[in-house]
Amino acid sequence: RLATPPPPPPPLPTPPPAPDPAPPLPAPAPPPLLAVLLERLRHAATVSRTYSCVFVPFAHALLQDGEMAAEAAAWAAHDPAWAALLGRYREFFEASPLLAPLLQPNAVRDTNLAAQPGWPYIEPAPEQEDPALRGRQDEPWPLQSPGRGFTQEGLLSQSPRLFQELQFMVRRWEQALPPPPPPPPPDPTPVTPPRRPTPDAPPPAPRRPPLPASALRGASLDAFVQVVGEGPGGRLWAPVDHSLTVSGRLPPPGRSMQHLLREAEAGPRLRAAYELAVAALARLGHSIDHSLPAVVDEIASSVLGDVMYDHAHLRRRPELREHLFRGTEREVRARLAGLINAMHGGGLPTTYRRIRFDAAAHGGGGGRAAAVLRLLV
Repeated sequence: RLATPPPPPPPLPTPPPAPDPAPPLPAPAPPPLLAVLLERLRHAATVSRTYSCVFVPFAHALLQDGEMAAEAAAWAAHDPAWAALLGRYREFFEASPLLAPLLQPNAVRDTNLAAQPGWPYIEPAPEQEDPALRGRQDEPWPLQSPGRGFTQEGLLSQSPRLFQELQFMVRRWEQALPPPPPPPPPDPTPVTPPRRPTPDAPPPAPRRPPLPASALRGASLDAFVQVVGEGPGGRLWAPVDHSLTVSGRLPPPGRSMQHLLREAEAGPRLRAAYELAVAALARLGHSIDHSLPAVVDEIASSVLGDVMYDHAHLRRRPELREHLFRGTEREVRARLAGLINAMHGGGLPTTYRRIRFDAAAHGGGGGRAAAVLRLLV
């Protein structure tokens, strides 16, 4: 006879539902001094185009004179690349018989105070001293300038390679800046209903008929808008061109309208390629011509990933990265070259925003014309 099996154990109680995951913590706000410096950097990127807020603290940190130490510490906490680059600058100065004396206490201070008051501010160098204007972008700026003493560029460009790395670091910071907050909405203005006309009021003036197209023929206009679209954040996007008249009498006719239409048709891909080309030209050197293959090579080898992942509005567009990165390296380079060529559309010379396109004959004696690019300052 078989024993009666024991009754089954009671069911386990249902566990309580898991709590909802905590929302992600907001990004910590930058310290107050760093927030001020970043706002100055935003102003430099959009208005002044002078980077004293970075270059002056960096120069003082290089000289180790104790000036602007708080600003230098804020930038060092913002990016570890600051300290690494500063150490290489210091090694370069210590190894140079010309520059090592500048590291002595008050050496730069005494010279600059003799030139003009204002220490610890260090003046920027005059733009006409830029060696790139003479096609010598691989040379340093003059160490001193008349009436200014040692300048920002004079001190920091003595190693052009290190100065280029410093500029590229600042450019990365620019690209990572969050967009500025939108302006507050205007105060609502009460709408006054139109007054009803009195019986003895004169009749309204007749509307003027639309301006016929023939009225613009041969007219020279200061600016015109060719395309209108929706820009970032839903804002109206209306590119304006000031380069040519609509009369067609200035050669080559209609080119400004053509490049506006090309930008409207290519949309985000062309604008992304433009950002990449500007970053590459900045690394290669301002105000001098560079061949299209050299620009494409600089994009593919150095700046493609940095710009696409660090630039704020491009980082929010993963489909652009997928489009530009798709395929083999040869296909990526060909796609980049095609987008850059679309900026000039074969009409050389021409200017697309800050990039000047020109034709350069290769091989001499009627060689095939190719595009060269120059970043305008």
